[in-house]
Amino acid sequence: MSCGSDYETQNCITDTLLAIVEAQDKVEPCKEEETGCDRAIQELKGGHKKSDYNTIPIILQLKSTGKPFEGQSGVREKSHTSKFKIICSSIFRVVDVDPETNCATLELLSNHGKDDNKSLCNEDIKGLSGTDAFITVDLSFFVSVSCLPPVMLT
Repeated sequence: MSCGSDYETQNCITDTLLAIVEAQDKVEPCKEEETGCDRAIQELKGGHKKSDYNTIPIILQLKSTGKPFEGQSGVREKSHTSKFKIICSSIFRVVDVDPETNCATLELLSNHGKDDNKSLCNEDIKGLSGTDAFITVDLSFFVSVSCLPPVMLT
């Protein structure tokens, strides 16, 4: 990754996620045209114009199976102190990456078109929203990261 990041942690997934966090935080223009996650980063940054997006959604594939990783987390219901809902998703927003520990904090995203994100192949994404459900993952367990087109989270 040349345009989106100055990181070189010896782990391509960590470097990519660091670049995504950097782009989401700064949303500044970049002059290079890239492909894959670099393209999504550049689209988020908006080139030479202000971007209409604030997030690059990602999907992580597990080393062990090659299948998309599904995260689970709980969110307390606003009107109840003891009730909470379990959120499951395979689409995430990168919140933070620690290159020293190779860990990342991810927010689980909700697909407006479906109740769950278990099977994403050939599915239309009608819109994504934040869930306020977060997980921390060890990036060494993933073999690849797929960047989806940038979106404006609601």
